[in-house]
Amino acid sequence: MRLACGAFVPQCGLVHEGNPNTAHTSSDLSRLIKDALAQPPGSWEDFWDCVIAQQLGVVGGQLSELNQELVQKSERVIIVFDGIEDAFEDVTNSVAVEAIQALLRLTNRLSELENRHIGAIIFVRADYVQATVRQNLGQLQQRYQPFRLQWSPESFLRLAF
Repeated sequence: MRLACGAFVPQCGLVHEGNPNTAHTSSDLSRLIKDALAQPPGSWEDFWDCVIAQQLGVVGGQLSELNQELVQKSERVIIVFDGIEDAFEDVTNSVAVEAIQALLRLTNRLSELENRHIGAIIFVRADYVQATVRQNLGQLQQRYQPFRLQWSPESFLRLAF
């Protein structure tokens, strides 16, 4: 799984990565997730919050603390999750389902932050959404329909071109 965090500094248009001393590599993230699947945390929301905060150099922090730090620095961050199917190979595992559900709820939790300086993009395959979201699946799909990536031969060729 890959978790990319970049902060945008409006004054100079600079994009920079999180603190390299605390940021997780893809291998680190895979290991963290594998360990958490073996011994599930009390709250998957807290697990994701902690991972996100660590990527940006806020050790032991939660989203609200990270957001406050970003507000003070006048920075905004977009967090991108990709490779969910690599990190969670067995989508029928109930623990994996809980982890993915918590991750998919991240956008709702971010919208609750006051003076929000954090955004998120989560790339997830439709079959993973269908396997993990049991309640209000239609609403979720409708809400994100405008952002759905659909590959046709033409769109693939356009991308390659």
